[in-house]
Amino acid sequence: MNAILTQTRNEPAIGQNFRTRNGMNKAWVARTAKQPMVLETVDLGPLGAEDVEVAVEHCGLCHSDLSVLNNEWGISQYPAILGHEVIGRITAVGPNAKGLKVGQRVGVGWNSGSCMHCHQCMSGSHHLCPEVQATIVGHRGGFASHIRTPGPGPFRCRKS
Repeated sequence: MNAILTQTRNEPAIGQNFRTRNGMNKAWVARTAKQPMVLETVDLGPLGAEDVEVAVEHCGLCHSDLSVLNNEWGISQYPAILGHEVIGRITAVGPNAKGLKVGQRVGVGWNSGSCMHCHQCMSGSHHLCPEVQATIVGHRGGFASHIRTPGPGPFRCRKS
């Protein structure tokens, strides 16, 4: 496959430390299927009451990202920010987010959130929730400086 990232004007590559200001986020954005992603500034908007914001330290590239980039499954939504194998540190916590704190190292996987009310969620099977939210379909993924996700979505990482 040809390169899918288009770096412009000496912009930092994904994984490099680049800062945001006033809710702005640098992200590699797929505008349409089968086209190179471009580095853009994206407004994250206000932090939701149950959301956490994570500064992305590392993000894997999975074949699922390529499938969504190329709309191989017919479910892609553009513009898209891919990347669902995220490791980073929490930089902000909404007032109703429970069990997470600023500075904590977390990961975000294929699913970024679920309803937290149905039988599947209440029994620990969040991935089976009928309202589960995929990280890279209809949501902003981790090919970015920061990702936001509902508080129950990130999982804690052990200290290294």
